[in-house]
Amino acid sequence: MTTKLIRSVCICGFMLAAACGDDGAGGGGASAIPCPEGMIGFDGPSGELCADALETANEDFAVFLTENGNTCGGSQECMHVDEPGSHISQAGDEFEVAEGYESLQVVQVSYHGAEAYCEAREAFLCPDA
Repeated sequence: MTTKLIRSVCICGFMLAAACGDDGAGGGGASAIPCPEGMIGFDGPSGELCADALETANEDFAVFLTENGNTCGGSQECMHVDEPGSHISQAGDEFEVAEGYESLQVVQVSYHGAEAYCEAREAFLCPDA
């Protein structure tokens, strides 16, 4: 059986996943499913899966915004940077993370932002789990 490797993150309750193929690498989670380092294995509805052990960090999403801008889905905001709890701010064309929040899970991401982030990672937006 081939194990499908995915990269997944949770943003605003949405699970994002990117198919990475089967590289046969070991490591990862405590399951018997072979996964690359930093990933965990589980049985999914379509077979064995490997997913990232960690969710998307503020610093990763800030890089995405700096590279792609904050407009997604035509004319929608990717992220609500002015909302309380958002630890990413915009300074010109750059997006910066508040000190001390770099590795924490990103919040205030819109559906269109989650979808665009997936597409940038050659991923697909999974249904809510």
